[in-house]
Amino acid sequence: MQFGYNEIKVNNTEKTIISKIQKNGPLTFAEFMNIALYDNENGYYTSGRAEIGKKGDFYTSPHVHSAFGEVIANFIIKAEKYLSNNDLNVIEIGSGKGYLAYDILNHINSASKISDNLNYIIIEKNNNKFIKELERFSDNIKIYNDISMLDKNISGIVVSNELFDSLPFHKIIYKEKNLHENYIDFINGNFTEITDEISDQLIIEYIERYSLNFSDSKQMEVCLQAGSYLKEISELLREGFILTIDYGSLSDELFSNEKPEGTYRCFHKHSVNTDIFSNIGSQDITADVDFSNLILSGSKYGLEKIKYTSQAQFLVDWGILDIYERTVKLDEEGSQAIKNLFMPGMMGNYFKVLIQRKNVEVDNGFYRDSELKISFGIT
Repeated sequence: MQFGYNEIKVNNTEKTIISKIQKNGPLTFAEFMNIALYDNENGYYTSGRAEIGKKGDFYTSPHVHSAFGEVIANFIIKAEKYLSNNDLNVIEIGSGKGYLAYDILNHINSASKISDNLNYIIIEKNNNKFIKELERFSDNIKIYNDISMLDKNISGIVVSNELFDSLPFHKIIYKEKNLHENYIDFINGNFTEITDEISDQLIIEYIERYSLNFSDSKQMEVCLQAGSYLKEISELLREGFILTIDYGSLSDELFSNEKPEGTYRCFHKHSVNTDIFSNIGSQDITADVDFSNLILSGSKYGLEKIKYTSQAQFLVDWGILDIYERTVKLDEEGSQAIKNLFMPGMMGNYFKVLIQRKNVEVDNGFYRDSELKISFGIT
């Protein structure tokens, strides 16, 4: 029995999902997530319903304190010296409302002469009012909807903060000694998850390359788009650096049997839940990023790993303690916010940083580790 829209109360995002299911059958979780987050008119991100900060659904590091952007600016200023091109292109992918771009440019403008030759390129599907106003902030800012709109053969630095965690993923379950996949169906007026065969052989190849042993009913998330997106980034660059910041871990930890239900979750008004069918189109859906995949895929596409570490250690290595000492004398509340970015047990340990390079030679002076070690076992 198929229900019409008049028989059940559904929002516009749900209508789109139901129509897809009734036309083509159950959706992979990646297909469901793509509509819920990125439907042209009704997706969580593309509709403008995504809110970050105190009045929104979650916080990101740029919203916590401008020190985050200042440290990344320190990295950019240093990395620029290793590029052969006189013009510096900084490409920020997934800029949200542009807070990070604003903080990076503020610091570069005040601390370095490279601002004279800087092109700051923003890739953001949701060109909201705030981010469009950034173009007034500097003549060097250009905003595009998609990375495919850029000319290739660029020399520069690609920056992303919480980009890969927002890409659609497949939900996989290991049971009866085989891998299976969860699909989204609509039965008797309700959304439900069903289990069936794997939809794409690439999912099996993705998991099997790690040679991991799973306990029965172990669930996990596989994001095939992450590797594809890294390929696009590599094809964009002639030479340069890629700075990726996101929450996640390496495969042995990410796919551990100690996480039997995987890492997926939803964010709605600063509340975390695993109910994917509540607030469809009005809540974020995410999972931890597989940094092993980013490292392996990057190597496949000509991107060599320079450093993988925690956000906490990266921020300490690139100068956040100096910013903290400067701030604590003037702004007690601001200094506490800075601590949230790097202190153990807070954002700094959960978020990781991956630095990769393409066709750039670096020496021992490029990445100077701080004597203060607040993350261990991550290199």
